[in-house]
Formats: sequence, C-alpha cells, structure tokens
Amino acid sequence: MPYHHRNHIRTPLDERMKPERPSHQALDAATSKILTSQRVERRCVHWCYIQQRLWITLKPIILLGILPIKTTRGMNLGRQLIAMLLGIALTAASHGETPKAPVIAKIVVPTRDVATTADSDFFFPLLNLALSKTVASDGPFETSYHPLVLSSARILSKLEKGDGIDVIWTSTSSSREQSFRHVPVSLLRELADYKVLLINAEDQPRFNRIASLADLKTLRAGVGGHWPDAKLLSNNGFTIATSIYYESLFKMLAAKRFDFFSRGLFEAWYDLEQHPDMGFAIEKTLMLYYPAPFYFFVRKDNIALADRLERGLKIAQADGSFDALLNSIPAFRRGNEEFNQHKRKVFTLEATY
Repeated sequence: MPYHHRNHIRTPLDERMKPERPSHQALDAATSKILTSQRVERRCVHWCYIQQRLWITLKPIILLGILPIKTTRGMNLGRQLIAMLLGIALTAASHGETPKAPVIAKIVVPTRDVATTADSDFFFPLLNLALSKTVASDGPFETSYHPLVLSSARILSKLEKGDGIDVIWTSTSSSREQSFRHVPVSLLRELADYKVLLINAEDQPRFNRIASLADLKTLRAGVGGHWPDAKLLSNNGFTIATSIYYESLFKMLAAKRFDFFSRGLFEAWYDLEQHPDMGFAIEKTLMLYYPAPFYFFVRKDNIALADRLERGLKIAQADGSFDALLNSIPAFRRGNEEFNQHKRKVFTLEATY
C-alpha cells in the first residue's frame, strides 16, 4: 500500500526517528553564547590594537633610557607611566571604545588677482600662527588657498555668501564691519595707520614747499577705486584719481595723471622695490595719519572662527611670536624705522570711511 500522510499510523520507531525540537530556553542560551563570543572577539581585536599603540608610545621611552628614573616615592617612573597607560587602555578596552580621529577645521583663504609678499610672507603665516596657538583648545586645522584667482569684489561676495572662502585680511571700513565679522586685533598696527607718499622723484621740490594740509590738498591723489581710502580722501577734501586695477595706478603716476600715491608704511618700500625703473621715490618730508587697521574678517555668523582667531592672536602677541613674524619682513622693518625717526610733518585726516 502506497504511503499517504493522512492514513499513516505512527509507531514507536517513528517517534524515535523524529528530530527533537529545541526548547525556547535552549535557543535563547545558544543565541546568548554566540553574541558573547562575538563581543569577546571584538574586544580581542580592539585589545590587539591598544597593545600596538602602547608599544609605539612606550618604545622611544624605553630606548631613550627614561624608564630607570626614580620618583620621590622610590617607584620606577617608567613603571608608573606603563601602569597609567595600561589602566587607560584597559578601561577603553572594557568599554569597547575605539579611538576617534580628531575633527580637522579646514579653512580656505582667497587667491587674490594681485598678491604681494605681505600676503604670502606675513598675513597667511600669521593666520596659521593664530590657529596653531589654539590647537590644544580647539583642535587641529588645515589652511589652503582657493583654487581660483579672484578679484577683490568677488572675494568679498564669496565670503559674505559662505561660498568657499572662510577668512580674508583687509583694511576696515564701516560697510565691511557691517557685512562681515571682524577679529578686533590690528594686524599691522601703526604700519597701516601712517602713510608716506609715492611720487615721481623729480617732483620732490614741489613737496618741499608744502607747509600745511591745505597745501597738500591742492595736489591730486591716486587711489584704488574700491578701497576704503578712496572715500576717506574724498571726504577729507582731496581731489582723487582712481582705478580698479592695482598696477594701473603705478602707470598713471608715471604718466602724471595724479601727483602722489598714499601708501602704508608696511607697503611703500616694497612698491618702490617692485617698480625700480619707473622713476619713483618715497617723498622725504610728509606723512599722513588716519586709522586704517587691517583685520581678519570672517562670515557674519562664523562666531567660532572669529573667537578662535582673536584668542590665538592675543596669545601670539603675549608670547612674542606675533612681533617676531612682523619684524621678519624687510619692508615692515623699514617702515618701522621711518615711523621711529619722527622727522616728517604729520597731517591727520578724519577717519570717515
């Protein structure tokens, strides 16, 4: 008779051949055993990693002979150090913790269409110096230049929009301080506030006859059309000639389209050095004064970066590294020498930007 499930009569042999179904308790126990085994395996892998890191840390200490040093209690310093590190490692291993990589702050600065040695040799290194002073409190950082060469107008636009630019350095104005957040530490101090005049060398006799600010205002000043100085000079009664192109201003001076080019003490001698065959000279008797501090500027809502830079700059000022960097620039040293001589007539202008 063929086998049919409905008509099949169970026998004791059938019961013996039937596989035994495990209970819920047995299944739970097996699952728990597997999970425990997996956790142990992960901890073993993690502990091997900790051991490797400990050996990398302790190897130079052992090789340098630091381990034999004794503490005041007579305990070997090396053993104390090993015990401390082992305790930290065991605690981490027991909690299954994996060391986390620190978050790196990535900061992009503009690549200007007209860059000077002040940008590459002072402002960018100063930015890195300020950030380096706060690594312990704020973490590591990376700085880089924007991949595109940008005009001043595009730089300001990108910073305001948060479009790939995180920080810039420039002279201040009321509109810039309204649009951006400035870091209130003057980067150049008196080197930006005091100006000398770049002139055609043959015109020095004309400037020797100037006795007052009113006399100077009879001459025409050259200035960048988008600079805060343009508004300031105009508001102070000067007749100005402008160009949005930096190098064009030197050509205009050589062509006598204006009489003088007001330059900060940090930049005047660099400008003269960069244009040796154009017949220029630094005027010998006069100096202008108007506050024109250079600041770091960040996006208006980037409070954290502004705070970090301010703290870093103040630390650098306190420990002397700020002044060391500033005095490493030859053109800056020459400007400081001129400022300290006090041999020029100084005309003060109203800081109306």
